[in-house]
Amino acid sequence: MAIALVVSAVLGTAAPDPKSIDCGRDGPAFMAAYARDLAAGDRAAIAGRYSRSGAYSLGFGAKSLDSPEAITKRYAGPAWQKPDAFEWQDLSYEQLGPTTCLVAGGFRWTEQGRTATLAYTSVLRAEEGGLRIMLEHENLLKP
Repeated sequence: MAIALVVSAVLGTAAPDPKSIDCGRDGPAFMAAYARDLAAGDRAAIAGRYSRSGAYSLGFGAKSLDSPEAITKRYAGPAWQKPDAFEWQDLSYEQLGPTTCLVAGGFRWTEQGRTATLAYTSVLRAEEGGLRIMLEHENLLKP
């Protein structure tokens, strides 16, 4: 039963606003807006891109399921600083279900004169108000 609930959530069948989306159209638009928010350092807009029910985070430590409040706190705090430059790289989009997209690729993050290249994967789900991140995984790639 628990596995069925997890699969249902990942495939988007439990989305609060079940509507069909086109990952080839809606995914790139979402990711472009997300990049603009990151580059501008718009902390509230970035936090608002995550699922209203929270989001899984993987990559820089243990897996966590973060509440919307924890996500807002992370981006509002002094540890998060906007990049000097940000660029998505080679993003691919896969339709997982009528309301869910997989995004895979990478990004370059430049801060204080140093650039890091990271692998990136996310699952986006249609919710009231648009697509939201329900899972995000980032891994630092060796230079």
